[in-house]
Amino acid sequence: MIEANGESSLYKSEEQKRAFMAAYDRIMSELWPVPFETADFPTRFGSTHVIISGPDDGEPVVLLHGGGTCSAMWFSIVGYLADAGYRCYAFDRIGDVGRSTIKVLPTDEQTLADWLLDCLEAMGLEKPPMIGLSYGGFMNINFARIHPDRIASIIMLTPGGIFAKLRLWWTLRMAVSIGSGYKPLIRNAYAYIAGGRKPDDRFFELARLAWATWKGPEFMPPVYSDDELRAVTHPSLLLVGDKDVIYDPMKVLQRAKDTMPDVEVELIPNGGHTLSVDEPESVSRRIIKFLADRG
Repeated sequence: MIEANGESSLYKSEEQKRAFMAAYDRIMSELWPVPFETADFPTRFGSTHVIISGPDDGEPVVLLHGGGTCSAMWFSIVGYLADAGYRCYAFDRIGDVGRSTIKVLPTDEQTLADWLLDCLEAMGLEKPPMIGLSYGGFMNINFARIHPDRIASIIMLTPGGIFAKLRLWWTLRMAVSIGSGYKPLIRNAYAYIAGGRKPDDRFFELARLAWATWKGPEFMPPVYSDDELRAVTHPSLLLVGDKDVIYDPMKVLQRAKDTMPDVEVELIPNGGHTLSVDEPESVSRRIIKFLADRG
């Protein structure tokens, strides 16, 4: 639909948008654990929404959400990061659900990286570390390949693509469950990707409404060649849950170790694909240690 600023969004109707924004606002008011401010700023690709938390003089870190969700998903670890002294910038990706709107849709590796570059410029961020979950994990390593001088380090949480193809069964099960529109079946699908966990009702409602709106990424993350991975020399951290269903966790960790020149890898016990929501304390502890050691 066309928004008030003349740009477009993924929402099909005002009713659909209101329902999603109510769920978004509920996460921010009830689950976001630390004070925050928000801003909307122009980029070449449209207006981008950012949530900012943490001390004013804290070291900046960028948070990139997964596909079919928005920056509210970072409620589970932002408190740990802010308490450790980090200033967190969580951007709603243009082309996904959330509060950003579309002027020109990023549809390839270059335009996705250029949108993120515009975000850094708007926030005055020179060379921050970036944390990304799933599609966000692809976003930060893709940015490092295209704009290597503008990212300090890469933190990937269960990244989509990059190291391995996605399992067909996972793709089919999610598509059938979401397409059914039947809430118990969608709840079961959420538990399937979350390592068997029953989701918080508030976050599940956000996910359900997001999945009803989002039809998949405009650009699917590729599986990089060994040579492409060897070319990424930034300090990197890869965390994968041992219950992740989108691919074989151990094979992904081993491939990263075998190809990336400067990577630390770790298997997170009891973590599913929604890793930062599944195991927020252990994930946060590992990220904070990496940031302290490697920046």
